[in-house]
Amino acid sequence: MSFSEEVRNELAAISPERECDRQAELSALFHSAGRWHMRAGEVSLHLDVSSSAVARRAFSLLRSFGVDSEIRTYRRRAFDRATRYQLHVEGTRRALGVLKECGILGHGLQPLARPPKRVVGRGCCRGA
Repeated sequence: MSFSEEVRNELAAISPERECDRQAELSALFHSAGRWHMRAGEVSLHLDVSSSAVARRAFSLLRSFGVDSEIRTYRRRAFDRATRYQLHVEGTRRALGVLKECGILGHGLQPLARPPKRVVGRGCCRGA
């Protein structure tokens, strides 16, 4: 296991207790590795990561906010054929509300370029 994988797994094991910290962490995950899809008027988001620990962490963060999600795995076709983990979030009313609250989506359901200050403004939230 590489050093970066060890660090990811160790960081994924530390669970934030405050809601604002969970929002900031979820926002950071989706801003760094998330993709937004719109098909036939339906919105969905995918979080594509290489670490199973990070995928499980995002899954538990979403569940703590009452959002249903699904973890899918696939093998990358190029290079090392590593297993990748994709967290799929359907655009339900509850999910979209949480994603807006976490600063991932704007009011028009467009993805925000960076987390807003209200999500990462405090020192504890920046650390998450």
